[in-house]
Amino acid sequence: MLAAGICYSNRKLALLSKQARWRQVRIETGKLLETFAMQVYKRLSLELLIQCGANEPSSAVSFCQIRSGNRAICFEANPYIAQKYMTHYENSNIKYLNVGLGSRPGSLNFYIPENHPKDWTLQGTFAPSKQLKYHEPFEIKINSLDNLLPSILNLNDLQGSEFPKSALLIDVEGFSWEVLQGAKKILELDSTKVIFVEVQDNNHYWEDERNARQISEFLENYGFMPIIRDYPTAPLYNIVFVKESELDKLTDLVNSFWFNFTQIRPSFIEIKDPRLFLSKIKKMGFLLIPKVLHKYLHKFFAFLGSKSSRS
Repeated sequence: MLAAGICYSNRKLALLSKQARWRQVRIETGKLLETFAMQVYKRLSLELLIQCGANEPSSAVSFCQIRSGNRAICFEANPYIAQKYMTHYENSNIKYLNVGLGSRPGSLNFYIPENHPKDWTLQGTFAPSKQLKYHEPFEIKINSLDNLLPSILNLNDLQGSEFPKSALLIDVEGFSWEVLQGAKKILELDSTKVIFVEVQDNNHYWEDERNARQISEFLENYGFMPIIRDYPTAPLYNIVFVKESELDKLTDLVNSFWFNFTQIRPSFIEIKDPRLFLSKIKKMGFLLIPKVLHKYLHKFFAFLGSKSSRS
């Protein structure tokens, strides 16, 4: 049987605030989820990762390193982010595309939060959140996964058995429901094994986005069962769904995940990464020392471990 688990926190007085300690829990559950994902990819011998809302495609890179034949298709709607990565992954097993995803072909306004770097933000969206203020939106063309994937994979259609064993990774800032509505043919395929999807409770962030229960019920109609989630108590989190026919292959991994999940405790004291102090000292050094000496300063900080000074 699949185990169930919850995460308890130590409620004693601590030097860290309650918010900071729960941030630690979030980070630790995120690490558990990443480890679990890699284990599932290997156990089910998956061949294709479809990453919706790719941003920096580290998940795709890790997936393609599992086996030489693994491939990833990354969709990113934000053109400022996509420009950084499209050419970099042009000739590898990762196909990075500047395409918005939805339920059907068309165009939609895209929103980037104020005070966010346009080529960095994780919160660009077609569905603006009531918690944030945004720049003036701009129009982006969108299409559905069902329409896009056959041509990308050089398939005539999605009816045959040629579709590779796949996982869907969906993190699209309040647009998960729309992406899933445009992927019904893919969800029907036996070769679609796993779905990682960001969900919200009620309408906490996005008024028009379906909640976790509605998305779970929709996916259960296609034979997917929710098995794990991250970040306890949060209104926004990730759920992993697996095709019911594959559950028995993952029982030990799921049980291990929930056991490790219950062992997470936030620390009383947060130990700062020493690289943060190095970064501050480096900035001050470049402000105080003449430009003619900057190349020597770079060599010094490269020796201390600064990656930016090595490049």
